[in-house]
Amino acid sequence: MRTLVESLGYFLIPQLTLSVLTLGIVLGYFLAMMGGRRKKMLDRPWTRPLETLANIAVSIGLLGSVVAFVRAFSGFSGAIDTEKIVSGLGTAYTTTGVGLVTAIVASLGIFVLDIFAKNPPTPVATTPPPQPPGKATA
Repeated sequence: MRTLVESLGYFLIPQLTLSVLTLGIVLGYFLAMMGGRRKKMLDRPWTRPLETLANIAVSIGLLGSVVAFVRAFSGFSGAIDTEKIVSGLGTAYTTTGVGLVTAIVASLGIFVLDIFAKNPPTPVATTPPPQPPGKATA
């Protein structure tokens, strides 16, 4: 079984960095909104960074696919090496998949943050516990 490094090749570090940045931005803005900074969030400051990360993630995934396809189908001199082709195709699909997953998370992050910026969750009202009979409430 191939490791993650073998699957993503040179594109492992940029794709994992983009994934961590995307999750960090989404969680950071979400926690800031839950902490009461909603009025500052109405101009949607997260949109541009998350859209940029989504575009870069897809581009790196597609670039990884092209490089993997070129490696898989280059250098044949006579017999076709099916193991090399299968390995290259696996790398191509993995890099594309990681890029798409990162882009989808960024897009969903924009969507969810937009919803919370417009309609913040209301705190759940708690009712006081019932008093035992015969005791007066103050």
